[in-house]
Amino acid sequence: MDEGAIIEATKALARRLNRDLGVVSASVSKAISDSIPELEVDQRVHELMGASVESNVENIVHMLAHNIPPDHMEAPSAALEYARRLAQNGVPIHALVRAYRLGQSRLLKESSVHIHAMFDEVEASVIYERIVVETFAYIDWISEAIISIYQEERERWLSDQQALRADIVRQVVANKATDLPGAEKLLDYPFRQWHVGAAIWSSETESGEHSGIERHAVRLARQLRCAGAPLVIPQDRSSSWAWFPFGQTEPDRIPFSSAIRELAIPVRFALGSAGYGASGFRKTLRNAICTREVALASGEFAQNVLTYPEISSVALLTRDLSATREWVEMTLGPLAIDDESHARLRETLRVFLAHGASYTAAAAELVMHKNSVKYRVERATMELGRGLGCDRLDVELALAACHWLGKSVLRPAEALG
Repeated sequence: MDEGAIIEATKALARRLNRDLGVVSASVSKAISDSIPELEVDQRVHELMGASVESNVENIVHMLAHNIPPDHMEAPSAALEYARRLAQNGVPIHALVRAYRLGQSRLLKESSVHIHAMFDEVEASVIYERIVVETFAYIDWISEAIISIYQEERERWLSDQQALRADIVRQVVANKATDLPGAEKLLDYPFRQWHVGAAIWSSETESGEHSGIERHAVRLARQLRCAGAPLVIPQDRSSSWAWFPFGQTEPDRIPFSSAIRELAIPVRFALGSAGYGASGFRKTLRNAICTREVALASGEFAQNVLTYPEISSVALLTRDLSATREWVEMTLGPLAIDDESHARLRETLRVFLAHGASYTAAAAELVMHKNSVKYRVERATMELGRGLGCDRLDVELALAACHWLGKSVLRPAEALG
């Protein structure tokens, strides 16, 4: 057969398929439904799939009947809407692309029946080969179109959902939410339980993307055997708020640090104290935000995890670091100088006072001989220029500020002269 004869035969086949369009489309739809269960979202989406299949089959028949190049066609509106609906329901894109491949396969089988009924073996072979080439070109073209639409809709949908969830959380945090049960349903997160709030962030662009932070939070929740999935709300590209659920039992000594180390999680965590209910949901986040302020103020925050109980005594001191620096220098004198020797003296005195002025307990924590601790404490007291009597609490707080806030509250060594 020459090219003209093949084109005319193809047009004749297209007219035959057009008469049976409903039957052919139903056959294609059934083949797809039977093979790809992920596409069975609900009845409305199922009906839209049928419309998408029928419009694509009609497009192909129209293309064959008029010898139109595939890339000159327009994507059917039903097919594009079906791709959007699957994106909104989180159906994976590979399921949709596979549906088009299966659809082509089924359409070729239906076409083959008509071809062999209309033409002899030689003609049928040539015409079938042409139909394979034409339908493949169409499927390749339409797949690119629906993938693009799917991805755009998925990104938009996720963005809208994240914005809605973030708005609801901010209302709860601000104690302005009027429908807590409704908020729980939309967030898929119950408030009537114990929570530990977290501020999570990273300086690394890649690991700081929200999807990365959320993934790390989910892994951590599993490791800690939380009562459910964490609620993670992005604040910007590199930081998020999160709440880890612990059900109806008040958590005690949660091993966040060891779990994060074990999982090698590369982002930083500032954790609040555990709280119960909606009020605890708000309180634990406030704690976490204060903890993060301390971490950021330190300048050289080396730990991946910091908890509110550790820094609660110095949290308010981050509000005005200039004033805090002046107060620390006034309280500690030369002991506030930023160099290695004074750092050793400060840390020894801090641990000594934290253990109730016990040389033995301080030596155990510092892994030092008791006499070495005593020597350093005496040196530190000399730097203070007074004993540890009347203003011991001030000294302890100033030492804690130096420990957690570092250079931001210390006196530069060059300022000595």
